[in-house]
Parts: sequence; structure tokens; C-alpha cells
Amino acid sequence: MWRVCMFAVFTCYAIAAPLEPEPLTLSVPKPVPELTTTTTAARSSAFIPLTIAPRSPKHKLAAMLSLGTIPLQNFDQTQYLGNIFVGTPPTRFGVILDTGSANTWVYGSTCSSNGAGCSKQACINHNKYFPSDTYKNDGTGVEITYGSGRVSGKMFSDRLSIEECSGNEKCKAVNNFLMIGVSCVESGDPKWDIFADSPFDGVMGLGLSALSAQGTRPLIDILKANGMVNSRKFSFYLKEDATGSRFFVGEVEDLNRYIQQPLQYHPVMLGSKHWSIAMSGLKVGDHDLDVNCGSIGCPVVPDTGTSLITGPTKWINQLSARIGVIASDCSNLHSLPNIYFVIGTEQYRMRPEDYVYREENSCVKGYYGMDMPSGMGPNSENMFILGDSFLRRHYAEFDVDNNRIGLAPSK
Repeated sequence: MWRVCMFAVFTCYAIAAPLEPEPLTLSVPKPVPELTTTTTAARSSAFIPLTIAPRSPKHKLAAMLSLGTIPLQNFDQTQYLGNIFVGTPPTRFGVILDTGSANTWVYGSTCSSNGAGCSKQACINHNKYFPSDTYKNDGTGVEITYGSGRVSGKMFSDRLSIEECSGNEKCKAVNNFLMIGVSCVESGDPKWDIFADSPFDGVMGLGLSALSAQGTRPLIDILKANGMVNSRKFSFYLKEDATGSRFFVGEVEDLNRYIQQPLQYHPVMLGSKHWSIAMSGLKVGDHDLDVNCGSIGCPVVPDTGTSLITGPTKWINQLSARIGVIASDCSNLHSLPNIYFVIGTEQYRMRPEDYVYREENSCVKGYYGMDMPSGMGPNSENMFILGDSFLRRHYAEFDVDNNRIGLAPSK
């Protein structure tokens, strides 16, 4: 089964008292294309425990600047999961670390199939949060609509760490971190329940605060305010193998180990709600597509919560026509052209093996049209989302302090 995920936020509602909010009916575009295959893969039975790479005691300054390297697990080239630890004593959750949304949620103890469309199987399949010794109730009802579906629940606060803490061991943890205990999840695709069939126990939002529910703060802001990092930046290094991917919080000690050339920085577009940077053109081989982004450019969003590439239907159709037919048996894969996203003075290349999605001996295109609504930032109706397929090719640094994104070809 082709698993295509999109956790960019379209809408996020927080409903204060009463504690039992009236359900909201939201309308969003259908983001997931209809993909067919003759094989069906079973859901992973358990999330593989991951540990934080130890920091060298020789680098005391680096330890102040960074929380270290957090390994990520690659699930079917469509989801990258890392561990967070919630509560006292801590419970481990494998979550998608998502730059396309800004709130953190885990399955709550009240997760059930109550309500139209709620997935009972998703609640059964995943780790759930139960109030711990450091739990505090908030009670605000929240509903978030992603590209891949909808979640709803109530906010609570508890201790959160991206390091595993046990006993009296000292580790960097955030007390009273506000997150959501989800009681209902609903897939946006009636043919496939992404929540039941995927291993993630929740989502940690790393997007801009403009996307967050009222009253919540991004984790990176809290880490800096508490003196745990010196700069509000984080980075992703995604790879095709199962366990080679990394998430960095703060400075990266040995950056040249992960990139082929220096990072090129691009400012976040003024007024953006997402991590949007300006694209001026799109090329297939040596051919410039007829993509008119205007003087401010088309917003492109490097998004770790989206699997593939999306863009306005009119331009994705151009792209598809220029690339030509992708053989379902992958026989012409290496004869297809490269594509280039022109951002600033740089041309960011994607090879056929980057933009074609493969499972065993089958290939399908890894890009599809999705027309975003206006009002989500400058020129948002012309937005492209560059998902994991782009980020496997390009290391990405998200720099909150300087409101910019750094990109470089990955090693």
C-alpha cells in the first residue's frame, strides 16, 4: 500500500470553556492522490526504541548550545519518527516531528470511536497517555485539520523531554508543556485509515507559532527561554535507510559530516504562517516551466510532515507533462530528467530517484496537484510543499532567531 502523509495544517481551532466543545465541521481540499498497487504492507507491530547519541564530555560548550542528535526511524520512506517522553514517570511516544504544524499531540486515555468518523483501530494500535504525577488539566478543546485528516481532543500540560530520563538522572526536560490528548482521529481518505495503519503515536509541531492553538508555545522557544539551548534552531538530515536519519536541536557540532557544501540561507517570506521561502522558478532539465510567481515569489515550504511534493494543479500538470510517463515497473527511471527548484540564486536539484516513489518493483510519481486556499500567507494559492522526498536530498536548518531556512545538498 502506498502511504502518503501530509501533516501541514489547514486549520487549527481552540475552543475554551466549556470542557465539552461543540463539534466543528471544517472543509478542506482532499490532498492525497489515489494511488494503486498490488501489494499491501502490514503495519509495523511496534515502534523501534531509539536512543539519543551521547555527547562527548570534551565539548562542554557544545553541550550548552545543543540538545544533541536525536535518531529518527524511517517508515516506508513516508514518515520519519522520533521519540518524546511525557510525564513522571515518562512514557515514550514515537511521533512525527512536523515542521508543517505547530502543536504537539499524543493519543489520550479517552481515545475511542465515539463520534462520526473516529477511528477505533487507531486508538487500539497506539501508545496512549494517562495522567502522570506531574499532569495538569487545561480542558481547552482543540480540533486540528491536517492534509491527511483531523484530530480533536483536550489540552493538558505535563513534563516533556526529547531525552530519556530515568530515576533521579538529570536531563533536559520542559515542565508544564502544553499539548493535546487526542480523543478522536479521522482519516481524510475514506479508503485508507492513515492513523490506524501508521506507527506514529502523535505529532510534535515545529512550525511557526502563527499555526498554533491560542495559548501554546513552540518547544524551541521554551528550550531557549529555559537556557537549554543558546539559539532557536533545529535541523533535519533525512536518509533512505531505516535508522540513518537525524534531528538536531540547537547547534550542530560536525555539520560538514552531513552536507556537501555550505548552507545557503533563505528568509522566511514576510507574513507567512508556514516556513515559507520564495521560489522564482521551476525547471525540468534545461527547460524553464511557465511558472509565474510574481515579484514576491511562490512560497515553498520544506515540510517534514509531508511525504511527497505538492503544488498548484496547473503547474504540477506542466511538470508532469514535461517529465513524461513514469513506467510502473520503474524501467525508465534513470532516463527521466532532473527537476530544479529555483530559490534565491540556488537551483535545488531532485533526481528521478528522488521524485519518483518506489515500493519494491513499482513506481509512481511522487508529486501531485493541491491548490491551497488564500489567506495562509503571501501568495499562498501558489504554494508548493517540499516533503520528505526533497528533504532526503537536502539538509534543512530551521532558524527561528533569524527567521530563515538554510539548505544544502546532503551527503
